[in-house]
Amino acid sequence: MNEKPSNGIDTSGVYGENARQLYLPFFKPIKLTPAPEEYPILPTLVNESCGMKIITGALMGSVLGVAMGFFMGAMGDVSPIQMVNGREVPQAPLREQVRSGFKSIAFKSRGWAKSFGILTALFGGVECLVEKYRAKHDVWNPVISGCAVGATLSAKGGPAAACLGCAGFAGFSIIVDKIMGPH
Repeated sequence: MNEKPSNGIDTSGVYGENARQLYLPFFKPIKLTPAPEEYPILPTLVNESCGMKIITGALMGSVLGVAMGFFMGAMGDVSPIQMVNGREVPQAPLREQVRSGFKSIAFKSRGWAKSFGILTALFGGVECLVEKYRAKHDVWNPVISGCAVGATLSAKGGPAAACLGCAGFAGFSIIVDKIMGPH
């Protein structure tokens, strides 16, 4: 029984499971993949995807924008004193003033929500892409992202405005990162 297997390993005196491993060097138990309904959903996989960061950023930015618009709309003067030929025009009834105030608040809230939603979605998405590309999680990711987003949002004003937007957003990202600490 001193056979030499084709792989050249001497198996004399080896019995049982050890001999099986020598004869079958690629023996490996087969595990079938789970059915689609059994796939585990990893919360970190969903939360760390760039698409989810963009959606989350847009939603959170929009909520912040609604709050800022509500605050700014409430602080705005919706019924200034109007003068015609040196005489004060009587004010509208209270119901019209309230309606006008709510329209102003709704208009400002919508505008602020749109602006903050776009800004945070762009910033979060670009930061996620930069982080995945660089394969590092450091202070430079938000700086690069801030520069790209600042330049993109102010590009309509020309190259000088784009450079100022880049520098402004990058500087703001550094300041926020120093104050808030690394995330």
